Amino acid sequence: MTLEQDPRHGPALRSVFLMALGLTVLAAGSFLASSAAGPGHALRGLPLDDAWIHLVYARSIAEGQPFQYNPGEWETGSTSPLWALLLAVPLLLGAGPVVAAKALGVLFTASAATAGHALLRRLGAPGAGLALAVTLCVVPYFTFASVSGTEVALFVALVLLAFERFLAGRLTAAGVATGLAILARPEAYLLLPLFVLACLADPRPAGAGQARALSARLLDALRVAGIAAATAAPWVLYCLAASGRPFPATFYAKATPHSPFSTEQWGKVVAFLAVQPFSGSALPTVAAVAAGALLGAPLWLAGLMRLRRAGWSAFVLVGLSGPLFLAGLVVTLPLGWIGRADEPGSLLNFYNARYLLPALAPLLATQLLGLAEFAERSRAWTGVAAAPVVVGVALLALPLVSAVYGHAQLRAVYSWNCQNIEAMQVAAGRWIDRNLPAGARVAASDAGAVRWFGRRAVVDLNGLNAHRLLPRIRALYAAPEGSAEERDLLRRLIAETRVDHAAILAGRHPWLRDAQVVPPLVLFDLANNTICGSDRLGVLALRPPR
Repeated sequence: MTLEQDPRHGPALRSVFLMALGLTVLAAGSFLASSAAGPGHALRGLPLDDAWIHLVYARSIAEGQPFQYNPGEWETGSTSPLWALLLAVPLLLGAGPVVAAKALGVLFTASAATAGHALLRRLGAPGAGLALAVTLCVVPYFTFASVSGTEVALFVALVLLAFERFLAGRLTAAGVATGLAILARPEAYLLLPLFVLACLADPRPAGAGQARALSARLLDALRVAGIAAATAAPWVLYCLAASGRPFPATFYAKATPHSPFSTEQWGKVVAFLAVQPFSGSALPTVAAVAAGALLGAPLWLAGLMRLRRAGWSAFVLVGLSGPLFLAGLVVTLPLGWIGRADEPGSLLNFYNARYLLPALAPLLATQLLGLAEFAERSRAWTGVAAAPVVVGVALLALPLVSAVYGHAQLRAVYSWNCQNIEAMQVAAGRWIDRNLPAGARVAASDAGAVRWFGRRAVVDLNGLNAHRLLPRIRALYAAPEGSAEERDLLRRLIAETRVDHAAILAGRHPWLRDAQVVPPLVLFDLANNTICGSDRLGVLALRPPR
């Protein structure tokens, strides 16, 4: 009897989903109730401007102008087109943007927990699966992600679902889930070689009674990868038509090549893992972090051994996906600097930390398999019937304390992040809506809330939502400061984009100085900046430089 034929399978998954939903609501509710930055900010706000960018694209879809950041201007600035499509549904139904983003995040966090439970249950570890379901709901950074307005939970849910479906022998479903994951985050392209390797490495995949020939396994690999590629193909074709490039503009604007052997980059990854439950500790003592690391490493190794016994496919997908995701980040993104979670640009600030969370999910799954392995073997080692319970509780003690402490810290950061975005980008957008002419075009350092609330055409000075500008912006930064070349490039940019105003962060885009009409029309300041690129934003009138 297969797992699907077990009459308890469906009810068990429904029960896990309801439990996970309840836990996520409680954990997320604690974030939304935080008043660290003042009452109401955490409840009504979003903690980074990127969430408003997703909502701008969702609104354009709901209004019948899909992926037009400004009316009539096709853009490829959505890193997660699937998330924008899903957000468009509640907007069409009249839901508020913040409520829609947070509610969907909570639902997909519970879905990721359920998929994680199903995955480990399929590997013969229902206890570890239940532990993973609980963990994904209460690990502090995942709780932050659930109400961040970003696509993190959606991506994790799709990746875990793809693994579970593959190990169930449902290759078509695995391919579709992988293709949808690509539409949720481009990092999912890394799964394609993993699935090929998983097919070729395991002659007896789950449910197979006898070894399969290499040619049959190769066809399976092509089937999964082909279905995934076909599912993602419409977005790739759209990007090619709109920009001439296959990936979103965000990739070309943010990606910075690094060596795969960069000790600085890997050091940042280690620093992130060192404050996560099961691989370190959020507790602010060297001893606690070291104890967490000494606990996490053996659990991970034990989990890898258990995955190997389950089959090479499980080992490749669950055991190797986390390190592969991390390696992909190491070679493409700067990842910030090692600082606190409330310091802008820090690795532990959610702006950067969110990129590492998809890698954390399979790492946690592997470590919890290792915990189950230690707990189960303890009975044989000690001869004590209750040993697994005692060992399990002992191994969970430090991660639990770390998670509780981490929640307390990140709750305050979440509140301040929401206050920052509301007091700066949202406030600037509302001011623009009230005070600038309907035909104004605004150049912006942060283009999300300014576009949503300002309802004026916005030119993204980072090039995330203005793919044609990327070469010009890079040329401006490369030109000698104050040179005739810089002024000429700026004149061309203003003529091409027809911008007449700007909403820019202090210290950013220094090449704009010759185009600014001073004094600024209005300034927005932050007393405690925890997420923004500067503690001051000004709305300015612009003119072509002389």
